[in-house]
Amino acid sequence: MNMFNQDKLMSQFEKFDSFLRSTYNDYEPIFKILGNNNGQNAAVVFLQNGELIIGNYMDILLTKVRVHKKITFDEIEEIVLFKNSFIITFNSDLQISVLQGKVQSYITSSSFSALYNSSEYESVKEYLVNHPKAAHLLDIFDRDITLTDINEYKKTSKHKQKEKEILSVAEVENKLRSNQEVVFNRYVTVRIDDSSITISRPKNFEFRNNNADGDNKLFFKNIVGYREEAYFCFRIQVAGVANEKSGGVMNLRLIYDPYTVVAAEKKKHYLVALKNVLDEKMNRQSQPVVTERIVNTSDKYDKLIKLKALLDNGILTQDEYDTEKAKLLSE
Repeated sequence: MNMFNQDKLMSQFEKFDSFLRSTYNDYEPIFKILGNNNGQNAAVVFLQNGELIIGNYMDILLTKVRVHKKITFDEIEEIVLFKNSFIITFNSDLQISVLQGKVQSYITSSSFSALYNSSEYESVKEYLVNHPKAAHLLDIFDRDITLTDINEYKKTSKHKQKEKEILSVAEVENKLRSNQEVVFNRYVTVRIDDSSITISRPKNFEFRNNNADGDNKLFFKNIVGYREEAYFCFRIQVAGVANEKSGGVMNLRLIYDPYTVVAAEKKKHYLVALKNVLDEKMNRQSQPVVTERIVNTSDKYDKLIKLKALLDNGILTQDEYDTEKAKLLSE
């Protein structure tokens, strides 16, 4: 059951929209989320220039209240989307402008949240997951949440437990070499030992997780390739597992795939360190790792594993596989 009448929300937003146009010279909205925040109308307006405006607005008798702040995605730590609400958490406390009548003041806040029309959920979700800067800040939960739940979520949100420090490539390499856990994103951590790589996601990772929550341990002997994909994704190809391809666009199956490491934009260089350490561990520094062909090696067993992977992925026919297998076994 929807709490808000969308036509009424749009009508109420018109005055605030006019205010924003008069306040910001570069105000060119391309998408908006309208809702309610503790009794006040609320809006998140995405702009053509890649920035966004958050705000509350209300007309109380003869007094107009206008709360607003233009921010960039670099100032956002995470965006949590529920079916009927959202929470935007900032990297640090921000000063937000408050205009009540003609009196100007400021408040400090670490987040912005609101309830919104649940009938808009699918369109909001589609917009955010396809936004090149919003997608990597996004956690999606396919359920409703109450205002009380929102406030509780803010108190216990996992963003407070995140690793804030940004490491260099060398520091990430050293941690991975010494079997220490490295946080690549708010929901992806990686650990490497002498025989495997473990990709971990939190147990409450709910959106299209494809059983990706928890630990996924991949043994080096079963890895037939790896490569960096679009949007800071590092895909590990395992024998017998079909390979997702991004095609240069946002691919949710790739991002939430248990065989893919996703780095936050500010940690994209971590993927360089990951590849370097994997190269070392798998003795492949001197040759490219590919999934489309068999890498020359004197190890007959290794060749058979890769040959089977090509069959499973549909690259070889059964007859081609049988022929190549017979050649290997006869060597």
